[in-house]
Amino acid sequence: MSKESLSLRSKLSDPEWIDVIWSRAVAIAASETGLDCFPDEGIWSVAETLSPDFILS
Repeated sequence: MSKESLSLRSKLSDPEWIDVIWSRAVAIAASETGLDCFPDEGIWSVAETLSPDFILS
């Protein structure tokens, strides 16, 4: 288990942590797909992504 996943509850309210995680995710997605079209900043709020209806919207 990495340091980033030990306790997400406290991290979810930290905008700097969210930015770092988003940047890492974009880098991985770009590497795996060969695409360079991902947004530099997160496009969903934490509340949106944690909503049970998030995937459905």
